[in-house]
Amino acid sequence: MKIGILTYHYGYNFGGVLQCYALQQTLKEIGYHDVHVINCIPSRLKFYLGGIPRKRSLSTICNWYLRIRYGTRCKKAFDAFREKYLNQTEYIKRNFLPQSVKSYDALIVGSDQIWNFREQSNGQFFLNWEPQFEGRKIAYAPCCGKNEVNEKCRGQLEKALNDFDFLSVRNSETLSFVEGIIGKSPQIVPDPTCLYDFKNLLTSIRLVKANYIFAYILGDDINGGNVNAISILKKKYPNRKVIASIIAYSNPRKITWADEIKYDLSPIDWLNMIQNADFVYTDSFHGTIFSMRFNVPFITYYVEERRKARFLELQTQFDISENIVSSLEQIKSFEPRERNFDKKFSDLSNLGRNYLREALK
Repeated sequence: MKIGILTYHYGYNFGGVLQCYALQQTLKEIGYHDVHVINCIPSRLKFYLGGIPRKRSLSTICNWYLRIRYGTRCKKAFDAFREKYLNQTEYIKRNFLPQSVKSYDALIVGSDQIWNFREQSNGQFFLNWEPQFEGRKIAYAPCCGKNEVNEKCRGQLEKALNDFDFLSVRNSETLSFVEGIIGKSPQIVPDPTCLYDFKNLLTSIRLVKANYIFAYILGDDINGGNVNAISILKKKYPNRKVIASIIAYSNPRKITWADEIKYDLSPIDWLNMIQNADFVYTDSFHGTIFSMRFNVPFITYYVEERRKARFLELQTQFDISENIVSSLEQIKSFEPRERNFDKKFSDLSNLGRNYLREALK
């Protein structure tokens, strides 16, 4: 069976690349070896992938400097990982996508936020194009981020969602999104990073010899400021360096509260940094997943509404209410403790793999 994956494999974002890799590898482990990552990148995302900034504020100029200085090495690190570890097709223009996938027996869309508001008019991640794909259509753990429907596209979305042979989602927010459009409740399945153990990518060589707190931030500071949050964590973990990871190519930003900043980590290096950390401070969904996967103590915070739903889902799924915070007061009262999530990941892996087996058999 020839299987194609359509997802956010092309971004300069650790979680997006690694969830694609996890799905590809999981499909191979359950017996499907003719798996391809469909290399179709919407042209409107060129700015997101590293375009010229439109604003001219001082902070934007500073961030642009960081991208110029470190961005090339950062881009090369991601591109090298994709080249080596993802079985990508040749680049396909969106207009040629329907013709290019005709030979596939099944297409899988997901995971990540491929059903967010801005994607709904494009149709690419809803397999909504003409002529229609005649093979099996499978949605595995897509996410809408926040339940927002582009009303101009409601009819197209209804048709596309009803056309899936197997329809699943990553969280309750996306379940509500689907229910509101077609009146059906899809199954909630784990993110692909919960299905695969990544042992083949891990190494015993530490990138940083000293003990450290690892910080990976994508959005806004926590209420009260990350500088104050880090100060609190340093008291809980004394004599640790604070090392932050910044993706210089797509999300450059100036921070002052870290002892050291890594601007050009590869996806494998990023996993290494989490695996060997004494503690992880993040606002990232996948930063949270990998902290638990490697059984590293962590705090995840959220301040933006669009990030809230996925963390509340993890809170319920993994029983980590004390680890998900939104204020400095919660960090002050947080008591670090060792936890082992191996059994939970094993159960989630079985759930996700069984869903994929059923969808593809």
